[in-house]
Amino acid sequence: MRHHPWARHKGRRARRAFSLIELLVAIGIIVMSTIMLAAGVLAGNTMVRRGHHTEVAYQTAHKELERLRSLGVDNLPAIPSGQQSATYSLTAPSELPGGVGSVTLTHVTDDLVPTTAITGLVQAEVTISWTGHGSDNGSTTSTTLIGKDA
Repeated sequence: MRHHPWARHKGRRARRAFSLIELLVAIGIIVMSTIMLAAGVLAGNTMVRRGHHTEVAYQTAHKELERLRSLGVDNLPAIPSGQQSATYSLTAPSELPGGVGSVTLTHVTDDLVPTTAITGLVQAEVTISWTGHGSDNGSTTSTTLIGKDA
């Protein structure tokens, strides 16, 4: 009886191994999974950093608005005569990359319409902006009214 090398024999155990194609596919799947995981971690870190910067900006704006409210309408920085509003810069916290801030004070009527007249009611608007890396740019604006009865 003639034996062919490719024929299987009863009682003889065939060796089972991975082929080169199977190994390459497995390595490819592992590499793709690792890349997707790394991208997810980087995106998550960016979102956490942006959230932190937004919170710092928000807290800074509200702290400035509370400071202005505590001064009262008569002790606010002056709005030049004949003008509706005045803007001055505000130092942003060092935690905000490229952070800048501004405060705009505007005389308004009871209907919140800007006016050059001194009405005893001032709208205060605080804007904090930052320019981070990539998509980590943003700004926040908060507004309040300051007046004798506000």
